[in-house]
Amino acid sequence: MEDAADGASASVLRSDLRTRWAAAARSGDLDELVDLGVELADAGMLEMAAECFESAARLGDAVASFNLGNTLRALGRPQEAAAAYEVAIDRGETDALLNLGLLLIEAGSWGEAVAHLRRAADGGQHHAWHPLGYALVQVGDVEGAREALVRSAESGDADGMVTLAVLLRGAGEERAAMTWLRAAAAAGHPSAAGQAAAWMWEVRRDVTLEPQLRRGAEESPDARKALAQLLESTGRAQEAIRVLEEDVARGGVQHLLHLGNLYLDAGDYSRAAEMYERDIQTGDPLGYHNLGALLEERGDISGAMEQYRIGASSGDSLALQAYERLRTDR
Repeated sequence: MEDAADGASASVLRSDLRTRWAAAARSGDLDELVDLGVELADAGMLEMAAECFESAARLGDAVASFNLGNTLRALGRPQEAAAAYEVAIDRGETDALLNLGLLLIEAGSWGEAVAHLRRAADGGQHHAWHPLGYALVQVGDVEGAREALVRSAESGDADGMVTLAVLLRGAGEERAAMTWLRAAAAAGHPSAAGQAAAWMWEVRRDVTLEPQLRRGAEESPDARKALAQLLESTGRAQEAIRVLEEDVARGGVQHLLHLGNLYLDAGDYSRAAEMYERDIQTGDPLGYHNLGALLEERGDISGAMEQYRIGASSGDSLALQAYERLRTDR
């Protein structure tokens, strides 16, 4: 009965919102249009919310333009959202700088994203430092990225701490990287502790890390990978398979080759081939070599050569070596 009552209440609310929307559209009441747009958006009625915000924006309201951009972005209309953010910025709504920068990151327009995010960060929006650092990495400005990420981390942004840790580790600064990763974990970042345990596993191969990796595996793909490696190294291949199957079920694609190899070792050729094919679909040329090796092991030399050939043409040296070996043997 409670579910039915909740459904009836929601229906009444939506009916009331539709009535108010029709009246507001006729009246041109700016405040009512903005307030109603917010209520419609909160109720999931995004198309009608966008119409309210658009009507208010036509009256010159900067906040309405900003809200219109957010609503259009949620509706999957990024070009219209970007235009609305630009109008909001021109009208003085500087919060739109950050949102426009994030939208441009999603579109892969790194240079434009950097310009808007830098304005946002310099204007005091500390949440802009992290995406600015990320975008600067993409345009090749590693020093600028480091500076931005330090600003982000020092402001208490746990996401910025993790990205800074990854950047520092890539530069060989292992101790500083681990310090920031642990700080992120202390700040409540969901995957940082698992990632830290995974990094320790990579260096030490210490099986006593298993409890930490198990705790971190719920949130961290790196912890799942490390846990699977630990389990495999201690003779628990079937459990390692289950860990990586869970990663794939969550949408992970980083460990498809590893899972395929475990299936292959277990004699499950069809599942191994499926994982290699899925890895290939992600754009990883290494999948061709592994699929070729499976086909070769199964006696399909022509099929193996074709996979090796494609892998070699994609730049994989192992696939090239295997292709040349089979071609010489024929």
